[in-house]
Amino acid sequence: MTVSAFYENKTILVTGGAGSVGTELVRTLLEYNPHSLVLVDNNEGDVSDLEQDKR
Repeated sequence: MTVSAFYENKTILVTGGAGSVGTELVRTLLEYNPHSLVLVDNNEGDVSDLEQDKR
């Protein structure tokens, strides 16, 4: 099974999703076409900023 096939159409939870490592992880996971990404972080503002980032 490829990495892409593993994550495709899955719901993925990322804790610490707005931190520096979490942000890069989210950007990488988006390339694998997940069904949805759920980000959890104690900084709601940074999560919102990441959501608005279209890179």
